[in-house]
This record gives sequence, C-alpha cells and structure tokens, in this order.
Amino acid sequence: MPLRRKGVVFDNACCSYPLCVPSRMSFMTGRLPHRLSIWDNYGLLPSAIPIFAHALEHGGYEAVLCGRMHFLGYDQRHGFKSRIFPEVSNYAAGLLYDTDGWQPSAIEKSGPGRNHYLLYDRLCVQAAENWLRKRVARKEDKPFCLVVGLTGPHCPFVCPEKLFWKYFRQVDVPVYSADYFHRTHPFLRRYRKICGIEDLSEAEIRRARAAYYGMVEYDDRLIGHLVDRTSFLNLLLGERDKREVRAELCDRQLRVGPAMMLREGAKSAFIITANSLNFSI
Repeated sequence: MPLRRKGVVFDNACCSYPLCVPSRMSFMTGRLPHRLSIWDNYGLLPSAIPIFAHALEHGGYEAVLCGRMHFLGYDQRHGFKSRIFPEVSNYAAGLLYDTDGWQPSAIEKSGPGRNHYLLYDRLCVQAAENWLRKRVARKEDKPFCLVVGLTGPHCPFVCPEKLFWKYFRQVDVPVYSADYFHRTHPFLRRYRKICGIEDLSEAEIRRARAAYYGMVEYDDRLIGHLVDRTSFLNLLLGERDKREVRAELCDRQLRVGPAMMLREGAKSAFIITANSLNFSI
C-alpha cells in the first residue's frame, strides 16, 4: 500500500538544521537548535529538557523507541518508557572503519557489498515488527507511540550488488561550470578541501551515487515491509478499538516531506525516522 497515495505528503518543509544531532534534537523537543545550544554532532541534550515522548507518556501513551536517535550521554531514553533496540555502533564497521564521513576513504570503499548499517536497519525493523506483534497479542487498551529510527542511507555508501548495478546504469554525473565551486558558500569550499574530495573522478562519483540510491531503495523496502505489517496488525486490532498505526517518515538532515497515515479516532502512533523519502513502496 503506497504510503504517499494513502497519506499526506508535506513536500515544502525543511528540517531546522542540516546536521544529524541538532536536527534530531530539534525534532524531538520542538525547539530550534540554537535554543538548545546544540550546534554539531557532539551536542548533548540535557535530560531536564522535555521531548514529545514526555508529553505522550503524560497523556497516557506508552512511548517506545526502537533504533537510531543519536542521543548522547548516559540518558538513552529521554522520556521514552523503553528502548527495544539499541543505538548503532561503528565498532561493527570492520574494514569500513573510518568511512562514516565525507573523507576520501568513504568514496574509495563505496560500491556493492554489505555494511553494518544495512544489517542494523534490517534488525531494527525486525525488532519493531516483533514488538508490534507481541503488543497486539497482549490486547492492551493503552495507546502507544513506537518510534523506529533507521540509519541509512549513510556513508559509506555500500548497498546489495543487485541494487548497485541497477542504479549504476541509471545515475548521471553532474556537470558543473568552471566557476561553479568558486561561487558557492565559503564554508562549502573549505569543507570540500578539508575532506579531500575536491578532485573526484567521474568513476568515483558514479559509483558513490549508485550505491547511495541503492541504499535508499534498500531502506524503502524495509519501511514498506513494516508499513504492510502494521496494516495487517490493524486488522487484528479490530474496529472497536479505533486503534491504528500511524507511519510518519522524516528526513532528519535536509528536506522533510513526511508522509502520514492516521484515521480519525486512532489511538496509537507509529513513527519511522529515516534519511530519505524516495519511496518505492
């Protein structure tokens, strides 16, 4: 069941900050990053600042977190009653260690294959599905909100081989004018220089872009599976409860465009946070 067709799409909305932690904490608290004094991926959200999970719990919901949310410090729940799947760890990166940013090694090692992010997202969705199945079996009346956080698509750009070759034949390599990068913001010019990605070859760009699109479709399939599963669980819940799963996808970095499904009188919420909204479900 295509989420876009059945839901509401906001295609002209943007996140409050083009970086992971400030954007996530802004989304969770409803406050702008500068009000939280969180400017980079090392920003710590004080436990004394409430997030929407506190409000849900106060309103009688069971707030549950599954997967990625990039909370830093000892408090890994921030108002959620439970966390059923842990934060992603780069200790499992193996040969892809030190490739989670825009450094040359991330481009060099992009392409077809497997990485810990793909495995993490698959196991995260499985944990969410198992929790939903058990929740339905318990036949509890208390409404709930389940937040599922995926990691992909993320550097290093590595995707299953079939998806890689699917997009390798389709992607284009951007062509820029001679003075294009001289006209960009000074920060972007400095960032490209620091990262060492000023002189990438056409082959490197095509390989990284193909793997990125493959990762997008990989996570889209996981999201589609979970949405289909929740639709089936809604049938098990029955009409008398008027309890329904809501699916909301948010791009936590740049462009939001969430798609939502929620019936009038629904008592349960389900949110997926991901890095992409390129649906193929």
